[in-house]
Amino acid sequence: MIVSATTLLVLVTGLLLIALFLWMYIRISQHDTRMTNTVNQLLLPVLSILVVAFNLLYSGHKNISTCTVAFNWTFYIGIAIAVLFMLSGFVRFVLRGADRNRSLITRPVLLAAAILTLTILIEYLGGCLYL
Repeated sequence: MIVSATTLLVLVTGLLLIALFLWMYIRISQHDTRMTNTVNQLLLPVLSILVVAFNLLYSGHKNISTCTVAFNWTFYIGIAIAVLFMLSGFVRFVLRGADRNRSLITRPVLLAAAILTLTILIEYLGGCLYL
């Protein structure tokens, strides 16, 4: 398989983005106040990234014969897992009562963003996502 410069750029960028999301998740889990404040300020842009990722996956996904069944299911599984993570964070935040902490929402959102980025990479490298 010959790797083009575009494919290599997409792969490196996607892996760096996933690493960034996971690094932020780990730092928030360790209760780093600087990272928590930074992510709280960036929560709206991260949610915007999720909406753009959902739109990209939905509009760019093609059911064509070159896509295997596994790549077709990756699309649905990635979106379902991301939505479940976000819903679990929201439910935990609401059920917490007076002891609400924003990290209950930010950590699942960061994991959902990493999962959607991984889903986009798998779909793109599998030939089922056209940008």
